[in-house]
Amino acid sequence: MRRVGVLMHATSDEPEPQARLAAFAQGLQEAGWSVGRDVRIETRWSTGDAARLRRDAAELVALNLDISVVDAIGGLKWDLARLCVVASPRPARQHSAGRGA
Repeated sequence: MRRVGVLMHATSDEPEPQARLAAFAQGLQEAGWSVGRDVRIETRWSTGDAARLRRDAAELVALNLDISVVDAIGGLKWDLARLCVVASPRPARQHSAGRGA
């Protein structure tokens, strides 16, 4: 199972970030990936706090995820670029639906 880290610079009860996360999961499903079967999403909600955002980013990196998705704004992107791995160096595996993984 592939693991995707999602780092949200918002609280989990905000409608707009929830909608973006739902759209991401829907996009995965439309591409043939089933959340819970083919892919697990590790989401961290950093509640708009820059220090927590950095801690959560470091935590996601430590999980050795296959890919990390960052939803951040402004100057925080520079800090995150130093912490987040965009894609793992692991070799790709063939997805069960025939798509490259």
